[in-house]
Amino acid sequence: MDKSYLYIILTAITGFGFLLLIPKHQYKRYFLYGVVLGGIVDIALVLTLTLLGQVRYDNMGHFSVFGLIHAFAPVSWSFTFAMFLYFLPKRTTFFWLYIFAFAVLNLKVATIMQSYATYGYSNAFVLTIIFLLWGYGAAYVYRRDPQVKLLRPVLQKPLKKPDNDD
Repeated sequence: MDKSYLYIILTAITGFGFLLLIPKHQYKRYFLYGVVLGGIVDIALVLTLTLLGQVRYDNMGHFSVFGLIHAFAPVSWSFTFAMFLYFLPKRTTFFWLYIFAFAVLNLKVATIMQSYATYGYSNAFVLTIIFLLWGYGAAYVYRRDPQVKLLRPVLQKPLKKPDNDD
């Protein structure tokens, strides 16, 4: 199998997890947060860290975007951050433990992708700090977003049921 398909497999796994773990009436909300705080931030981070020589994508095949990033990586990060925000704990003790565990998990996924020669990073400590800051920043924005409080009644309404002609 071509190594460039590993990110498609990773995206399929995270997408399936998203569909399985998040309630259907919450898809739109969490996917939008995932796209903004996961996918778009991933593109910005990859561009910055590639220019600084900290990370690189290899063996991208036909899925290369300007030779800098795999096309499916931001999609996978969108699903990942949607699930991250959905399961975000409210208690402070668990909050910090959750962010740390998320950063370590992301580092482990990066290490696995590096072992398959599809992704490379120069310093695990720097990458861990970036994952910690990224997770904390996303959680901070999500918790402080005024739309969450404004949209909560709308998002918790049950879906409209189809009319029965019986």
